[in-house]
Amino acid sequence: MRRDIAGTLVLDAGVLIELLLQSLADCFILALAKKLGCKALFAKREVELEEELKKKSFDVEIVFIEE
Repeated sequence: MRRDIAGTLVLDAGVLIELLLQSLADCFILALAKKLGCKALFAKREVELEEELKKKSFDVEIVFIEE
């Protein structure tokens, strides 16, 4: 990954952590999906992420493997 993308990815994930209070891994997945213009793929629906999905929409499409 190029250094400029990596640096902004870390900042974007940090902002998501502060706003969403989600896990570091979840925030990196969301930030990377936004940066690459692709879907954010999660293995299963988790209660915390479900609650955030009900509260607000995200800049990326979120897909769950279990669906």
